[in-house]
Amino acid sequence: MVMVPLYAQIAVTVVAVCMCFVGLAGNITLLAATIICKELHRKLCYIVAVLTTLHVVCLLCELYMEALQLRFTPMTRDICFRHTFTYSFAMFAQSMMFFMLGMDFLFAIIIPLRHFAFTPSSYVFIMCLPPFLISGGIVFLFFVTLNDDPIEFCTPIQMIPPRMIWILYVVNGSNVAVVALNVIMFIVLKSTHTESGLSVRSSNWSPLCHKKLVLSFMVLTVVFVCSWCFSVMACLLAKRYLSKDASLAIQTYVVVLALPTYCQNYFVGYIRSDRYRNAYRKALHCMLPCIFRLRQVEPVADRVVHPGNPDKNTSCTITS
Repeated sequence: MVMVPLYAQIAVTVVAVCMCFVGLAGNITLLAATIICKELHRKLCYIVAVLTTLHVVCLLCELYMEALQLRFTPMTRDICFRHTFTYSFAMFAQSMMFFMLGMDFLFAIIIPLRHFAFTPSSYVFIMCLPPFLISGGIVFLFFVTLNDDPIEFCTPIQMIPPRMIWILYVVNGSNVAVVALNVIMFIVLKSTHTESGLSVRSSNWSPLCHKKLVLSFMVLTVVFVCSWCFSVMACLLAKRYLSKDASLAIQTYVVVLALPTYCQNYFVGYIRSDRYRNAYRKALHCMLPCIFRLRQVEPVADRVVHPGNPDKNTSCTITS
């Protein structure tokens, strides 16, 4: 049995635990802000909140794994499934939620009037249902194909039965589709300036709003691809082409690369959106008034104003 050096176990555990707590603090703040602040009661913000909730589940499951040191404990695959099926569900669901988030941005650009016509609850339910159903189906497939083969350590990737490993390639294919959505949105955004059928004048979004939305989504996508997607591909390639020692080493350290995906929403929102930044301050003041004082709220400069129709006033940078 190949063993991970003690110093590597300690280093990975310390880094992973620190990142988990930082990510949980940010994600909980984002969720609290979405609940407390009315300016975040919008379709896109709710979808981001669902994605953030899945990230909270992933971070809690990661802390559970670190507490039991499952990443360094040999066991059988069926026992590992009992420890990681919740993690697996949230992990696959959050991956596909990035695709649905991209679709939401695309709908807001291509069919803004129809996008606006949906009620927030029905729209969010429709957008979030496919990732949850697909992820639940994936976990069920893992369950029915489980075996009691011994594995060197327990992670959601290591738990996957060998004949179901193709699912990871399919999921990563959807991740490539997320990147393709960025390109499509960029092309559509350019065409809106010249094609009357998609003219931004017919919607409640200005060209500046479109640009900021796409750029914000690209930030999320870049972190997602460089973090979660790359870590999954690293595990797949290591298991397929490298020696057992090298494969074990990569799969041990790759968790540090995957965790930024689960931590990014708060920070991208804080950097990219005045509206989220102000909402975070309000939420922190409500949760911890003795520590965080509510300062003068910054004017939200990214608002698109429709003087004749205040119901259509929107923000350009409602991003995660």
